[in-house]
Parts: sequence; structure tokens; C-alpha cells
Amino acid sequence: MLRRGKHDTDDHAPARVLVVNEDPDACELLCRVLTQAGYDVDRTHDQTSAVSFVTSSVPDLLILDLGDGGIGTNLTVLDSLRTHADPTIAGVRVVLAAAQANNRMYSWQAGVDAFLVRPFHVNTLLDEIRDVLERPEEERARHRRQQLNEAKAEGRTIEPRTWETQRY
Repeated sequence: MLRRGKHDTDDHAPARVLVVNEDPDACELLCRVLTQAGYDVDRTHDQTSAVSFVTSSVPDLLILDLGDGGIGTNLTVLDSLRTHADPTIAGVRVVLAAAQANNRMYSWQAGVDAFLVRPFHVNTLLDEIRDVLERPEEERARHRRQQLNEAKAEGRTIEPRTWETQRY
């Protein structure tokens, strides 16, 4: 059974995870997978209830996957948390799932702890969750900067090719 990371004091209780996904079937599937992996899982289906849940119950980790509003909806939720006056709420660890990788840089800038592109393999999700929960608090900012730099580097090497002309 996966346990809370080093940042938690109770190493015997399962980590509390909140899954936020507006698709009830996808949400149920994620919740079942996480429950089988040993997590204590809650769910919600929209941004308002997600922020409300986090501010009232403060999970160890939030899996944010609101696809209907695009990446903007996810980043709005993330911004609401990161700018919260309570440092415990502002510091909730977040795994963001998105339909495309092109907003990865903005997600890292906004303060995610992990970024996944759908579709993803369940083992990839579980590995990311474990890594996020085990990452010491003092390493989170460094990890974000590293991921942001990688996303920027990818953007510089990939983006110009969309407008380049090919010579024959």
C-alpha cells in the first residue's frame, strides 16, 4: 500500500487524494485504480466544488483533470489554491492531466507538481503520484523550475518548425 510522503507525520495512514474530473466514468475509473493502489480517495466533478473541498478537507494530493473548459479551467482551480491565504491549502500537491502538451509550460509556471498528457498509462499516473508525494517540500520549487526549463527548451525546438518551409 502506498503511503504518505516524507512531508507527512503519519506514515501509516494512506495518502488522501482528491480526483477532480467532470466525466463521471473517467472519475470513477481513476478512483477505483487509486483505491486499489491503497489511497484514500474522494472525488468531485467541477472547479467550484474542487476548491471548496480542498479548502475544507485539505487532501494530500489533487488530481486535476477538467477537460471541458480546456487548460484554463484547470489553471483557474490551481490559481485559486496557490493564492490562498492558508499556506496548507496553497501548498496542496497537484497532478494536472491535460489533453495536450502545449500548455505544459504554463502549468509548471502556475505551480503543478506533475503534468500528464491524456491518454496516459495507469502505471505512469501511479508513478507520478508516488514521486509527488515522496518529494520533500524543499525540493518542490527546484523540481518545478527544472520541468519549466525543459518545457521551455522543448518549445524553442518544436515551435519554430510549425512555420518553417521545407526545401526540395
